[in-house]
Amino acid sequence: MLLEPFEELPKSRLGGAKCLVQTKGTRSVFRLMNPTAIDVTVKRNQLLGYTHLVDLDKVQVLTDCEDNDVSINLASTSGDDKDSKTS
Repeated sequence: MLLEPFEELPKSRLGGAKCLVQTKGTRSVFRLMNPTAIDVTVKRNQLLGYTHLVDLDKVQVLTDCEDNDVSINLASTSGDDKDSKTS
């Protein structure tokens, strides 16, 4: 599953990065960063990001590549295809 941070997360003084994760039932881990010296409280149902199902057959694990000349094509995603929200 791909976790993608909510685009307005910086307004809450928080940061996050897209990451591929394995889920445990309906739970996963999404690491947040507070780049400020100000304390930030994350509310119980605050929108933090979106989840996207990923076809594992289309994921290239870079550490398994023996060829240093690997070309990587990144698929662009539009903001319209948000599968679900993560809170």
